[in-house]
Amino acid sequence: MFRCGAVLVLPFVMLGCCQGTAQKPNLDAILNRRTDVYIAGFFPFGRGVENSNTGRGVMPSVKLALDHVNEHETVLRNYRLHMWWNDTECNAAVGVKSFFDMMHSGPHKLMLFGAACTHVTDPIAKASKHWHLTQIPTLDFHDVPSCNQRWPLDPDQVISPPSDTMAG
Repeated sequence: MFRCGAVLVLPFVMLGCCQGTAQKPNLDAILNRRTDVYIAGFFPFGRGVENSNTGRGVMPSVKLALDHVNEHETVLRNYRLHMWWNDTECNAAVGVKSFFDMMHSGPHKLMLFGAACTHVTDPIAKASKHWHLTQIPTLDFHDVPSCNQRWPLDPDQVISPPSDTMAG
């Protein structure tokens, strides 16, 4: 009977010996834990769609910018940025539906980027205020007179590149 009990206990004793001592928690991993921040992206993407060249050109640039921010050691070091995007087809109805779908599914979005088409950007901007979200449009407001009238910019808040970078 003793041998039978020894046979049952032996695997547990061996398992305890093979595991070694309990490991300390990895403090470096705990201290460097990053909070995920999600951005909703709206781009016209399909071929033959109005402004789709802009959408297909801007989206990789935005992804590259997010990668640079995520890889930088001091910029938003406690956060990791992610972008969830939808193809708006440069259609207001598709864009607004995409916006509402993104607000009600997946992780919480902290801000919005896009939509490259004024008639899509405008209704999303109007709806986004109810979620207290900031929207960064892909259009330059200086080129759209109606935007300048509705959302005037203070010239002191507009950042222009240094004049030496503009030399051709």
